Amino acid sequence: MTQPSALPAGILDIDASYVLSGANVPLHGAEPQTHETRPCLMIAGLLYHPDVGLILFDTGSREDVIKSWDKEFLECAPRAWDKDIHSLPAAIKATGAGEIGDVKAVILSHLHLDHAGGLEHFFGTGSYIASSIAKAS
Repeated sequence: MTQPSALPAGILDIDASYVLSGANVPLHGAEPQTHETRPCLMIAGLLYHPDVGLILFDTGSREDVIKSWDKEFLECAPRAWDKDIHSLPAAIKATGAGEIGDVKAVILSHLHLDHAGGLEHFFGTGSYIASSIAKAS
């Protein structure tokens, strides 16, 4: 593997106001309306470095979001997810670059549940995990 790969991690159906400024803002005196939503793709990135091996950028969400995400969040941003496609082990394997156990380092952009939830796959593995958030704490 020499080219980076975008790994599909599922889709969140989010309120349009998260991505479109002014979306779903009620007009003065208007009746309440159903909010528009937009599909938001969750992805992780898989890179190969000749000296390190496989490096993962972000991890997507946890596999069992029902147990780990707040009920209110799940109602506001339901997730479309297929384990055979969107689970981190399946997505990495589909690239042909290796298995999830071959990942040597994980870099997190930030600690939101849709970017760092997949860390569950790396507990106790010895993989190096880096995040600028950890330094700020």
